[in-house]
Amino acid sequence: MSIGFFINIIVAFNGIIMCLIFLPKIKLMYLSNNLIYFLIIILSGIYIYTYVMLIATGGLTRINFNLEEVYDVREQLSQNRFFLSSYFINWVGYSLNPLLIILGLYKKRGSLLLTGIIMQLLIFSMTNFKSFLYIIILLIVVYYLAQKPKLFSKIGIAVFVFLSVMYIHYLTFGVTVLNSSLIRRQFFIPAHLHFLYHDFFSRNYNPFIYFSDSILSSVVNYPYQDAVTRVISKFYWGREFGPNVGFFGNAYFNIGIPGVYLLSILLVLLLKIVQSTEKHLPSKVISALILTPFMALINSGFFTTLLTHSFLLTIITLWIISSYEKNKKMR
Repeated sequence: MSIGFFINIIVAFNGIIMCLIFLPKIKLMYLSNNLIYFLIIILSGIYIYTYVMLIATGGLTRINFNLEEVYDVREQLSQNRFFLSSYFINWVGYSLNPLLIILGLYKKRGSLLLTGIIMQLLIFSMTNFKSFLYIIILLIVVYYLAQKPKLFSKIGIAVFVFLSVMYIHYLTFGVTVLNSSLIRRQFFIPAHLHFLYHDFFSRNYNPFIYFSDSILSSVVNYPYQDAVTRVISKFYWGREFGPNVGFFGNAYFNIGIPGVYLLSILLVLLLKIVQSTEKHLPSKVISALILTPFMALINSGFFTTLLTHSFLLTIITLWIISSYEKNKKMR
């Protein structure tokens, strides 16, 4: 990775942090109760439809909790897709079930908490996306950490302890599914892929794609014969698979360095909207709910995270809850 690209990432990242701290919050228009109930009905329909279709397409026969066999289950899932499954499965696993879990904790309703956990375990067992499993623990940990003083120092200590335990685990057992999925995949692979994507698209004969594979596909010609991930995998590994790059790498291969800053500005705008819900919601609820889709930025682009990984849906659910709490106080 060139020093210039690295410096631009650091500047953009710190710019995001500074904007979140010093820029004023966006004034949010609150929803009426009728609109809240209408949106709840729509989200409930999506939720029920997703589980019904998962079961109808053989989900119960795919149930598996063995982490060594997840790729077999995912292969079966890919052969039994249903309408909008690539969106709805993620929306349920990354946003709607976490919403049930956090509301159960916030409202002190054990039945809601238990329902959220059971349904999350069920969707994991039928899809075997490992992040669905880890989310349960992360949600609860972040929820309780966020309501304590000196949050960031505690998170730092927790991360240090976690990494130390994983290192001891590696020294004792070598590379296992546990340390590979939690450490190598979350920290080292995303950083390495940023290096590879920058190396490829910084070559003069490899043009940027200018969102021609997504939101601008109808107006901009896509310059490659294969998807970007396949282009990268063929070039560096000589075979086809899907090495997705994260937020900054995705911004770079779309527009270059200007894209790093442009998409950072869009991200700040969305996060300022999230911040505006703090008026009627405690930070522990917001932090826990935004955690999962936000983590997707590690290996996904801005618009993919926004739509596929439920970032936009989570913002909408926060808007709904915040409006409901505000309306309740007005009664």
